[in-house]
Amino acid sequence: MKKVTLGITREVGDQEVILSVQGEKVTVSLSREDAKELYQYVQVQENWLVPIHTETQELFLEYKDP
Repeated sequence: MKKVTLGITREVGDQEVILSVQGEKVTVSLSREDAKELYQYVQVQENWLVPIHTETQELFLEYKDP
């Protein structure tokens, strides 16, 4: 089983993000810094897909500025 998959961002708040991961609703708590990084990530990627570790629920928000 793959441990990293793409989650579809459903809602982003200041302290959490709600994703759809493999058909299930997943809520991940965010620090203010993580929330800011997530906002930047989805703007650069131009989509709402976020890599997430299925066991730890860690988000992978690496990107390159265009």
